[in-house]
Amino acid sequence: MGPVVLYPGVTLRGRVVAEGGEGVAEATVSAGGEGSLFFGGDAVVSNGQGYFEFAGVDPERSVVLQAKREGFVSSPPVKVAMPFPEQVVITLSRGRSLKGKVVDKETTQPVAGATVEASQSTEQQAGVRAVALTAGDLLF
Repeated sequence: MGPVVLYPGVTLRGRVVAEGGEGVAEATVSAGGEGSLFFGGDAVVSNGQGYFEFAGVDPERSVVLQAKREGFVSSPPVKVAMPFPEQVVITLSRGRSLKGKVVDKETTQPVAGATVEASQSTEQQAGVRAVALTAGDLLF
């Protein structure tokens, strides 16, 4: 077996921001891609101003980042290729609230323990059809 050559990893820096541009603290930023990307972990938490950093990134591979935080909609995946920009910016949108009551179709009595899920796509599942309309509107 020949010599093993080690290459230093590079650092990928970025910031998670809300739609208004303010930093989002305590957002979890996950990284993924093909094969082994890091010599360390694959998720970090943004600081009080929304900044984050991944150290030891494999310089031969592109990275896909995604951010999430309670109260916000998870970001779409962001692909970052070498050479990395000085700072990657990931924007999160504020989450929306949904209130309602699940009732039996025939008796109109509340259904205990019912689970309701909403997404941005149209789905027909267990007799519930959710259609995403404009921001904040949801039709059942």
